[in-house]
Amino acid sequence: MILSSPLVRAQQTAAILHQASLSPRLGLSNDLAPEGRLEDWLGWLAQWRQDQKAQNQGSPSLAIVGHEPNLGEWASQLLWGSRPGPSGLSGERVEGGDRLTLKKAGLIGLRLPQHFVEGSGESSGENPGESLLAPSPLGRSQLFWLTPPRYLL
Repeated sequence: MILSSPLVRAQQTAAILHQASLSPRLGLSNDLAPEGRLEDWLGWLAQWRQDQKAQNQGSPSLAIVGHEPNLGEWASQLLWGSRPGPSGLSGERVEGGDRLTLKKAGLIGLRLPQHFVEGSGESSGENPGESLLAPSPLGRSQLFWLTPPRYLL
């Protein structure tokens, strides 16, 4: 699936990927708009993965089309983790100050843990013997592709 920000330029890029047969399905998500938050998108992703599993889709791939600085910040947080804060995940400084910068029209490929529940990692303690939930993907994701636009255009 190709999931795009609702902004026009992002939709145009998603349409190019669709025409190139990257995926037969296109979708829009307000979570990918410039004011979107990583924690909201991760909630959507967890639900989407459950839906795909219920439909016996195996391990489907997802391409997202969004905006900087969001996608660079999100990738940094997924790869290296982030410090918790009251304002949510988006926009927080990554530990050590490192931040991945994505160029316009560049590509990045990340592998997120197969099973996660956003905001999890601890038992609530309310039910003795309750198993721990799958940990957050923050700091647990893997980079497998990073291509600047000069190699694509």
